Amino acid sequence: DVQAEMAETWSRILDYPATPVPFSALHELEPMDLVQTFTSVLALTKDGKLALSQEELPRGEIWMTPVLPEAAAVLSDEVKA
Repeated sequence: DVQAEMAETWSRILDYPATPVPFSALHELEPMDLVQTFTSVLALTKDGKLALSQEELPRGEIWMTPVLPEAAAVLSDEVKA
């Protein structure tokens, strides 16, 4: 479920102790988790909840900054439903 993956990724972002959050801190080493997390990050960015930056192209770390932290409660409620 895409919404559940987005909620889990959003929760990981908000639980990270600093901002911006490095993408590498959000996913496990398993390829499927990497893909699901990346897809969720793209969707959260499209929804306006994240701002992304990347200093070194094309393979540098992707940094994420929450734009709407208050939206975490809404996404978490969707997962519980």
